[in-house]
Amino acid sequence: MKTSSLPRLIRSGLMLMALSGSACLVADDADWKLQPLPYNHPGLKVDLGVGLWAWPLPVDYDGDGDVDLLVSCPDKPSNGIYFFENPTQDPKVKMPVFKPGVRLGPTGHNVQISYVGGKPRILKENQEYVDFKEKGFEKAETIYKNARFHAGNTRARMWRYADWEGDGDQDLIVGIGDWSDYVWDQAYDARGKWKNGPLHGYVYLIENRGTDAKPDYSDKPQKI
Repeated sequence: MKTSSLPRLIRSGLMLMALSGSACLVADDADWKLQPLPYNHPGLKVDLGVGLWAWPLPVDYDGDGDVDLLVSCPDKPSNGIYFFENPTQDPKVKMPVFKPGVRLGPTGHNVQISYVGGKPRILKENQEYVDFKEKGFEKAETIYKNARFHAGNTRARMWRYADWEGDGDQDLIVGIGDWSDYVWDQAYDARGKWKNGPLHGYVYLIENRGTDAKPDYSDKPQKI
């Protein structure tokens, strides 16, 4: 073999290796999916956790007389509302083993459950999943004209129904976390001294001056 032909052979070999590697990567990418890490617990029957910032919503979802569990997870990659069925059909069983979760649909942040006349009502910030058992969780209806009435850097905006004054109609109770002074978690100096302010939490009443059928909510939420 001539010495002059060696560089050409080397280049050809390297090109074939590169093409083969690229083909493998494409195949791997097509088959690859993000998988949750398994627990080191082979006998585990069901895990009620679904992801980051999960909100539990106890409710008899299937109408069989026992309390099931809906869990709302607003974050990635597990976004959704999950149904964990209580198979006992006996409300006296205090520690049921739930069935594995079934995803019912997408969800938002700070989902809360209220009970009005014994019926469950599921809300997120200034919206309600009306008739959620029949219509699901794809769409929500707006409740109040101004969701962001508390100025500042707010989180954990939690809305619920409650008859605050005991006059027979459902008012709105709104819990808000204010992070304006706190900002975020990285505000320690070199000596470990916290440089920012504290977290603040507030609860507001939005009075219903009408009825449940035709609510007339107060224009100005009242801090309580």
